Amino acid sequence: MKILFISVHGDPLARLGSAQAGGQNNYVKQITEALEQLGHQVDVATHWNNKKNRHVGHAGSNINVYRIAAGEHRFVKKDLLYDLLPRFFAELEESIDLKSYDVIHTNYWLSGLVGLMIRDKYRKPLVHTSHSLGAVKAKVTGEKNAVRLAAEYKILQTADRVIATTNDEKKKILKMTAGNSKVSVVSIGVNEAFLLKGERRVPEHTRFMFTGRLNQAKGIFVLLEAWAEYLEKGDKEARLIIAGGGPEDFNEQGCCVPRSAKLRSALDPVKDTVDIIGPKSQMELAELYRDCTALIVPSFYESFGMVASEGQASGLPVIASRVGGLKDVVSDHETGLLFKNKNAAALADCMHKLATDRELNLKMGQAAVQRALSVFNWQQISIELEKIYGQLLE
Repeated sequence: MKILFISVHGDPLARLGSAQAGGQNNYVKQITEALEQLGHQVDVATHWNNKKNRHVGHAGSNINVYRIAAGEHRFVKKDLLYDLLPRFFAELEESIDLKSYDVIHTNYWLSGLVGLMIRDKYRKPLVHTSHSLGAVKAKVTGEKNAVRLAAEYKILQTADRVIATTNDEKKKILKMTAGNSKVSVVSIGVNEAFLLKGERRVPEHTRFMFTGRLNQAKGIFVLLEAWAEYLEKGDKEARLIIAGGGPEDFNEQGCCVPRSAKLRSALDPVKDTVDIIGPKSQMELAELYRDCTALIVPSFYESFGMVASEGQASGLPVIASRVGGLKDVVSDHETGLLFKNKNAAALADCMHKLATDRELNLKMGQAAVQRALSVFNWQQISIELEKIYGQLLE
């Protein structure tokens, strides 16, 4: 098969942790490489957001990454890319032979709109992965984007197959479209850098870790409140390590003084026990995870929760909010603990449980690795997608 992935705002070759380079970029890179290993020809189309990049880049052994300027050969925030989509489609037509592809697989609603243009003109099967849903974001953050909501509704109803990454996401999509979507659940995998090699030992001194953007929706303030409560229980050697964020999160002193006055204020009571280390590569995160007590994911919502799957692959039990895809990614009381969303006291209790019960901690860590090997496996995931593509071509 010849497959075209469209990821307008997520260049798969961008350095993770840089602007607009997160879970979607990693997903596209990993799954295209896995599909290539199955013998398929795979290409990617993305916005040309960096003048230092070539028009055509290469991933895997033979995956072309076509960068499309759409009249704006520079970095453009994803919220502003909508107006460029018609030009993106026109320039894409000029750059590659769209009729030569068997399947189009779009990622995020912006790409989905381009996919609809290709589907309408070239009659190609369209597969779509949302990565996040505007309706859910509006509910969590209060930020409602009417254009996005209308676009997502059309994409989810029109695509020949919608890929949900968890059962929770599938239920939400079907509810949004009153059952008028063809949805298959296919998980997201983890980079092999995270897969635990050898045995993990629970560290002598407590070390909890958080990885993510330093904003309210990721639960950073709930985490710091819970951390203060945990410390009151008397663990004087405990440390909280916070990784992630970007240049916009830190002030002119660089990493790692938060730019947000609200965040600095929340940190102040516990700052002597917290290490803010900024963005790290996947290899660096994997090394850090292996020397921690548990990974904490206190997000207000995650459609999947890639950080949680990566932590489990590293042999870490994960403490996560009982929301969204996290309910499916983390097996409660098996590979980690789920707590009521935004409840700092409940989070502190989970932290105390995994810090004091070393046998339970080790048992959950072992179960977490096994779950990662069986569920968050790119090779298996690529086979599942291959079957779906094949069904659409029958």
